[in-house]
Amino acid sequence: MTTYTDYIRAICEEFTDTVLIDRKNHSILVNVAKEWFKVLDQKLATKGFKLVFKQPIAENYTCSYILAKARVDN
Repeated sequence: MTTYTDYIRAICEEFTDTVLIDRKNHSILVNVAKEWFKVLDQKLATKGFKLVFKQPIAENYTCSYILAKARVDN
């Protein structure tokens, strides 16, 4: 059975190999290339995630997102 968390991880993994998901706090930490940031940010926003932190590191951004409203099905 695929969970919502698995679905979000799959979206993130289209753009980066570095994805950490905290199911308890409904948050995501990703390290994404600057060229793919905008696309990933838009995709996560459509799924209810809000960007709360973005730090440039070399050619990448390290970003933290939280789910705007918690889902029951994790």
